[in-house]
Amino acid sequence: MRLTLFFHLVLLFSNCESCSKECKAVRDLPSYHFEIPATLSPTKASFRIGDTITISSSFGDQVWERSACQRHPLIDYNFAPELLIENLEDTLANARGLYDFEVIVEARFDFNQWVKADSSTCYSGRYADDRRQYQLAYQLIPQSPGLYCLTHRSAYLEFGNNQDFDGRCPTLETKIAVKLNEGSGNNIHLLHDSPNRRWRDSLLLQPQERFHNAGGYCFYVIP
Repeated sequence: MRLTLFFHLVLLFSNCESCSKECKAVRDLPSYHFEIPATLSPTKASFRIGDTITISSSFGDQVWERSACQRHPLIDYNFAPELLIENLEDTLANARGLYDFEVIVEARFDFNQWVKADSSTCYSGRYADDRRQYQLAYQLIPQSPGLYCLTHRSAYLEFGNNQDFDGRCPTLETKIAVKLNEGSGNNIHLLHDSPNRRWRDSLLLQPQERFHNAGGYCFYVIP
């Protein structure tokens, strides 16, 4: 009994020492902030009803981490992709804009619609992981005119807090940023056209965190 307890204590001390070394190596970092790419095409400020908008993302399992400027192997990781669309002309701004679009997702992708209790809706799921390459692609076909803002973001903070990777310090928070169209402006200036000041000003107060890191893109749909 005493011998078993001794080995448990040695194992615990070894794990704590290893964790301490990992945390000391990154003690100056505010958090892990991973960056994954995505593309929206074609890149226009206005689309017509019936046009096809394609959103795609493909990247390897060596993922760039912004804070330390290095790559980490994220194997079999759930980045929790999520699509939301706001109708910027709706003063309620309750993420019901997806009802104005047909969404086409290939069967090989686990990316499905969810309707929340307040009738707002989103698409969420997982990236396909094929030979150490993460992939996701889908199309949007607008059905109604208006001013819209979509986010192709990672809902990691809601669904993935317990995931791990080699060398991770458990005391550091992990964030996932989606870099859409290589970090271009993505028509953020169109937010100024929204009559919903509360929602618009909330995004513009922290545009990097709430728009650019969330894979934001604004556009008009015209007849």
